[in-house]
Amino acid sequence: MKKRGGKMRVRSLIGVLLVLVMLSSVMSPVMAKPTKTGITKNLSPSDLIDMKEINKYLESMSKEEIKKKYEEAVRKANEQYEKAVKKQDELVKMIVKSKKKFADNEINTLSVRSGYYHSDPTADGGTADHGGWGVGYSDAYINGNEIHVFSRAWVAGSYWATGRVWDVFTYNAPSHWCKITINYYLRGLLLGTWVPSNPPYPGWFETRIDVYLRVYDHTENREVVKKKIFSDEISSIAGKKWYDEIKSGYVYTYLKKGHKYTIELIGEVKSNAQLMAICYSDFHSQQFNGEWRFIKWSNDVVEWS
Repeated sequence: MKKRGGKMRVRSLIGVLLVLVMLSSVMSPVMAKPTKTGITKNLSPSDLIDMKEINKYLESMSKEEIKKKYEEAVRKANEQYEKAVKKQDELVKMIVKSKKKFADNEINTLSVRSGYYHSDPTADGGTADHGGWGVGYSDAYINGNEIHVFSRAWVAGSYWATGRVWDVFTYNAPSHWCKITINYYLRGLLLGTWVPSNPPYPGWFETRIDVYLRVYDHTENREVVKKKIFSDEISSIAGKKWYDEIKSGYVYTYLKKGHKYTIELIGEVKSNAQLMAICYSDFHSQQFNGEWRFIKWSNDVVEWS
C-alpha cells in the first residue's frame, strides 16, 4: 500500500508540473497579443491539475464502465443545458417586463434624415447558470458587465456554463433595417491534454467557447435574431489557446418604431472528456497576477444612415 501511495504522489506531482510546462512553453505563440506580465505569470489556481483524482478513476474502473458513465454524463448534461437556456430566455423577459426604467449611460441621437444611433457602455442586467454530469465541475456568475464561465471534465464527464448580459432600449426611429454591433473583451484559456495511466487508455476530449449576439423584441415577445459571433475549441489533440483581446460581432436586422428590445451578449463554455483525458475552458478565474478571466461587455451600437 505504501508503494502504491508513493506512485500516486509522484503521478500527482508529475501532472502538475506537466501542465505548467505546457502552459509556459507552448501557449505564448498562440496568444492574441503579448502581455506585460508574460504567460507564466498569467496562471490561475485552475491551471494546476492534480492527477490523483484522475488516476483513482482509471485504476478503479474498467474502460467499458467509464465509457458508459461518459455517455450518461453527456446525455444528462445536454438535457440540463437545454432547460437552463430556456429558463434564462424566460428570465430576461420577466426582468425587462418588471422594470419600466433602466438606469444606464446610454447615448441616443435621432435624425430622421441622417439616420439613428444608439450606444450603451453599461449592461442593464445579467444572468448565469451552469451544470453537468459525471467527473468534473463548472461555475458561472455575472459581475456587472462581466460574464464569468468555467467548465472542466476528465475521465467520464460533461460540463457546461452559460451567462449573458444585456442592454434594454426602445427604438424610436422609423422602422428600418439597422446594424447592431456588440464590442466585448475576451480573456481566458482553453486547454486539453492526456493523462499518464497504467494501463494506458485511449481517450477523447473536447472543450470550447461560443459567444452569441441575441436581439429580442419584448413588444412582440419574439426572438429577432441569435447569431454566433465567435467560436473556438480544442479537441482530440492536446493543446491550449489563450485569448486576451477586444472582439466584436454584428448583425443586420429590421427594428420597428416604438418597440422595446434587448441586445444580449451570451458566453458559453462546454467540456467533454473520456478515459485518459482532461480539458477545461476558463473564462472565469482570477489569475496569480490579479487579473480576471472573463467575457466583458464593452458597448453596443445600433445604427442606420
